[in-house]
Amino acid sequence: MLRKRIFFFGILCIFFYLVGLLLPRVPFSTEVVFASHASPPSLPLFSVLPLAPVGEKTAPVKTTAPVSTKAPAPADAAIFDAKPALINGKYQIQNSAGYAFDTDALLSLPFSVSGEKPRVLLYHTHTSEAYTESEGYTYTASDAYRTEDQSLNICRVGEALRASLEAQGIEVVHDTTSHDFPSYSGCYARSLETVENNLALSGNFDLVIDLHRDAIAGEDGRYLKTACEINGKTAAQALVVIGTDRGGLPHPNWQTNLALGLKVQKKLCEMYPELPRPLHLRTERFNGHVSDRALLLEIGSCGNTMEEALYAAELVGNAISAVLLEYTA
Repeated sequence: MLRKRIFFFGILCIFFYLVGLLLPRVPFSTEVVFASHASPPSLPLFSVLPLAPVGEKTAPVKTTAPVSTKAPAPADAAIFDAKPALINGKYQIQNSAGYAFDTDALLSLPFSVSGEKPRVLLYHTHTSEAYTESEGYTYTASDAYRTEDQSLNICRVGEALRASLEAQGIEVVHDTTSHDFPSYSGCYARSLETVENNLALSGNFDLVIDLHRDAIAGEDGRYLKTACEINGKTAAQALVVIGTDRGGLPHPNWQTNLALGLKVQKKLCEMYPELPRPLHLRTERFNGHVSDRALLLEIGSCGNTMEEALYAAELVGNAISAVLLEYTA
């Protein structure tokens, strides 16, 4: 009996060994990727935050399944401890895509405004994104931290950004087409159609912005806010996100998008050093392929109030206007 057991155990081991040889091997890498091909760069302007070790939390990930459908009171929202966007005179980049690039070379790429006035297209893939309710800003939720009332969701923040840009002489098309209701799935395909329709109707824009709010949860599951104080008022923080082709979708424009994103990030840090979080280079495309002047912009998190987001939008508009007007003939 013992010999039979040993025999069958040996056969089983051989079987699993052969199966292991036939299965495809997945490469593992613990390499820390910097913005140069060899070693960490000593760039005068930008430095790249290394990828985090397994298990370490870095930049927060937008959630699609919120923990609670009840928004906490503003006082309950703790502040997310974001890494500074400017450290020792260098503007920080969170390089989740792991690509090598030369920030100095990207910043030196030629950029100019196509007409007499800069033109911006502003839209929202996640149109129903909302913030923590506060006095004067209560809403009927369509989902957790979401409402279809465009006077109380991310579209309202888009209006504040539009007003800030237009006050500086920037021409803005703000498309508030809904893309994430009643179905969240497929919203990027629907927003891509919106952008393509605007490009076909109005021609090229000097900047295409997909405006969002972030969603950052703490270890206890409660949502956090991003915040800074500017001129005695609390503002939500802003996050510039640039998509790439790392996820497998074609995106020939990601480096030119990054070049413009770096210009915007630099200006944000110059004008309001506490306002921006480190620029985030992501593996996802985020429809950035539709233009060589596209970026995704997050203003605040669902833990922020509308007042904080509106103030941030005004400040971000000032910085974006400064960039575009600098390159207007």
